Amino acid sequence: MTKPLKYRIVLTQRALKDLKNIDEKIQNKIIDKLKEYAQEPLKYAEN
Repeated sequence: MTKPLKYRIVLTQRALKDLKNIDEKIQNKIIDKLKEYAQEPLKYAEN
């Protein structure tokens, strides 16, 4: 059995700035969702 590939999310400086300027509760929701996408990004890709 092969090891699963590891992915990471890379944010631009602008994305980081925008993220810092929104409510912390919303920030956490976005970060949690990005972490979920990083686990299996092809699951969320469009065909």
